[in-house]
Parts: sequence; structure tokens; C-alpha cells
Amino acid sequence: ASLLGGDFGGVRAHGAIGGWIEAGTDWEVGGQIELLHEQSDGFKRLDNGGSTGFDIDDAVFRLGVRTAPGAGVAQALTLKYQTLTERSDETYVGLTLADFAADPYRRYAGSQVDVMNVDHDTLQLTHSLDLAPSVNLTTTAYRHDTTRAWYKLNDVRNGAGTGWVGISTVLADPAAHPVSLGILRGDAGVVSGPQGLRVRNNNRTYVSEGVQSVLTTRFDTGGVSHELELSARYHQDSEDRFQRDDVYRMNDGVMELTTRGVDGAQTNRVGEAEAWAFFARDTIRAGRLTVTPGLRYESIDLRRINYPTSPPDRSAPTSVVETGFDVWIPGVGATWELADSVLLVAGAHRGFANPGPGSDADPETSWNYEAGLRYDGVVSLEAIAYLNDYDNLLGSCTASTGGGCVIGDQFSGGAVE
Repeated sequence: ASLLGGDFGGVRAHGAIGGWIEAGTDWEVGGQIELLHEQSDGFKRLDNGGSTGFDIDDAVFRLGVRTAPGAGVAQALTLKYQTLTERSDETYVGLTLADFAADPYRRYAGSQVDVMNVDHDTLQLTHSLDLAPSVNLTTTAYRHDTTRAWYKLNDVRNGAGTGWVGISTVLADPAAHPVSLGILRGDAGVVSGPQGLRVRNNNRTYVSEGVQSVLTTRFDTGGVSHELELSARYHQDSEDRFQRDDVYRMNDGVMELTTRGVDGAQTNRVGEAEAWAFFARDTIRAGRLTVTPGLRYESIDLRRINYPTSPPDRSAPTSVVETGFDVWIPGVGATWELADSVLLVAGAHRGFANPGPGSDADPETSWNYEAGLRYDGVVSLEAIAYLNDYDNLLGSCTASTGGGCVIGDQFSGGAVE
């Protein structure tokens, strides 16, 4: 167990207890409980007070059974369950350049209701079986469930009171948006109309599940040793967006809810993915030389289901967009022991990332090269030259990069080195 404390109400408490006991002459039974708590009041300062920190509770429970040492056929079965909750009083709202220079840790009153709440659960079952002294088959089935709602300021009323203006636009040119800036900062005496600030509930649910088997075998061919891995995996996941916008009045630094939006009226859609993956990798050792070639194949099917937002309805979709990818991904790495303490390294690997469901962006593809040396003697030194050569870089629009586009949309960034 460990307990740490620090500034700004920082606390980290971590503990674990567990072990194995004999269950007859051939089997052992084990278990473990691991608990973690982290919290902080945050180092930023809200204009009207309040927490800018976080609170996290994480628990992991494991149960296992395995053969005792010396068994004819070694195997083990392990069940793991993890549950996590998090509350983070965090925001994307920044500061004007002048306000940042005066106090970089300030947070405007317009971000006072920003908060992210997360609940996450993982269930995983792993079976390991030694088919022979040098052959092992490990199979893992898994499921992850995550609900995440980041409730955060999206935009502010414009000076004319006729529409909304983005936060980054206001902060980039505050002189052009004095009324919106006053609402955002909650300046003394500022009372906006009932439509002063719009806060978005980015409510999403994620599910991913699948099963993977890895067969590992070790053998020699003459004076060359091999460690061969063969793997197959089936995976599926989904993202469910059911978001709304709430509207607030700014009243002398205090945000007051005037209109609660309808769940699903801002975004009402489901993205789904299904994939098969296979790979083979061989670690080949011959004297001072080690070469590791590998090849991966993936077949990915994506689908986005768009539902009506006005009014929100899940009885029938407005559109369904489907895409798919089949890709071969090769790679090879090599090391050479130049001396007892000097290792030469090199590698070339294909990179691939598919766009999300419903995106019209091209996949991200690249070749990645590296070469150099490592020295591990009296001191440790490493020098590596590398090149990431993208045929196409896949980009995503995020609020943290300033917005100016539809958050979550992906785009083709083109060739990049």
C-alpha cells in the first residue's frame, strides 16, 4: 500500500492484496484486489470559485486457477474485472492573450459548469495452455463498456444577440467581440439575456468486445533459433452519441440554466466497426544477429447510423453510411551485437489507420524507418535516426486545436514527412 499527498489537495492512495494457495496436489487458486484513488482540487482558479480538479476511483479484481509446478500440461485461467469512475472539472475554454499574461491559471466564469463524468467497466477472461514444452496457446476474450459525458461550454451569444460565436473566435479577437467576452468572463455587473451561453452535453457510450488467440512456438533450424507467433482476432466496437445543448444566462458571474435541451437533439447517431485481424511474426536469432519480420492482415467494416434530431427518434434511421478496408501491413526489425555493450538497430514498418465510420477521408498510410545504435556500459546512450514518411496523414477536428470546423470530423492531411 502507498499513500501520497501534495499541493492543491492532491491525494493518491494505492493498495493491492492477493496471492496463490494450493487446491489439492495439482492445482493452485489465486486472487487479487487492487484499489486506487486519486484526487486534486486543481491548480487553475475559477473567477467565482469552485473546483478545477478531478476525483478518480479505480478497482481491479482478479481470480485465477493454474496447474501446480511440475504438472504434465501447464495451463491457467484468469478472470479480471475492472471498474472505474471519474469526475473531472475540466474545460476547453482558454484565455485572451492579455488575460493569460496577467494570470495563466485563471479560468473564466463561463466555464464554471464544465465537467466530465466517466464510468468504465472491463471484463476479461484469459486461458493459457502449454500444448508442448515449447508451444503455448493463449486466448483472451474481453469486453469494455464506457459511458462518458463531457458537459462543457460550446459557444457564447454574439453582441447583436442574434446568434452564437465560437469561444476561439472571441479569444482570438476580443476587441471585435466585447459583449461576448464580457459574458464569457462573467464580468462584474454583466447580466446577459436568457440566451447567454450554450453548453453541450457530449454524452457518449462506447462498447468494444472481442476474442484473440496467440500461438507461440520456439524451435531451431540448424544454428538458427526461432520464436514464431501466429494470431487471430475478432473485434467489434460501437460509439453511441446522444447529445444535447443547454442554454444559460450569465448573472454577475453566476451561470443560471434557462433552457434544458432535449437529449439527442444536437447529435443522434451510432458508429459501429467489425474487424478480423491475423498476424505472423518470427523472431530469428543467429549469433549476434536478430531479425524480426512480421505481416498483419486486417479486414474492417464500418457503419454509421444517423437518426433524426428534430425530434430525436431511434425508430428509423435517416441514413446509413458503410465503408470497408482490407489491408496488408508488413514490417521488419533487426539488431546486430557489434560488441558486448553496443547494439546496432534498424527497422522498416508499414503504418495504417482507418478513418472512422461515416468519414469520407482517406486512410492514413505511411512507411516508418529507423536506424541507429544503443550503448549500455558505464553509461547508457542511444542515438536513433528515423523517418516517418506519410502518403496521407489522417487528421481530426478537435475543440482543443481551436475548432473552426465540425468537432469530430476527419480529413485527409496529405503527404507528410
